[in-house]
Formats: sequence, structure tokens, C-alpha cells
Amino acid sequence: MTQIPPPPSPERVREWAKKNQKIMERADANILILDHIIAQLEADIRKQPMYLRRLQKAKELLNIDFTEVSESSELENL
Repeated sequence: MTQIPPPPSPERVREWAKKNQKIMERADANILILDHIIAQLEADIRKQPMYLRRLQKAKELLNIDFTEVSESSELENL
């Protein structure tokens, strides 16, 4: 038969929890930085002439008024 190991001491559990808390804080910080980098890259992409031209062609194809789309997106940002 297998023996069940004794539960860890409360002190060891606290140390483990503290260590994992630090790891999670660092992971959250890394995710925040990556989110910021992604947002910057997406903003740069939206400024590229090729992207703007493709967006213009898509709107023309769908007969979408440029001012109407701009106004609706501004309202969504509020």
C-alpha cells in the first residue's frame, strides 16, 4: 500500500504562496508591457499607407461613407 505523505507545514505553505505571488506579479507586469507593445504596433500599422489604401478600398467596395464611419468609431471610444 502507498502511504500518504504528511501535509506540508503552514510555514512552508506560506513560503510557497509568497513565491507564487511574486511570480504572478512578474507575469502580470510582462503581460502589461506586451499589451502596450502590441497597441503601439497596431497604431503604427494603422498609419501605414498600404493599410489606409486597403481600408479606403474596402469602404468604397461596401459603399460606406467615410465621415459616418469616423463619427461612429469616435462615439464608441467615449
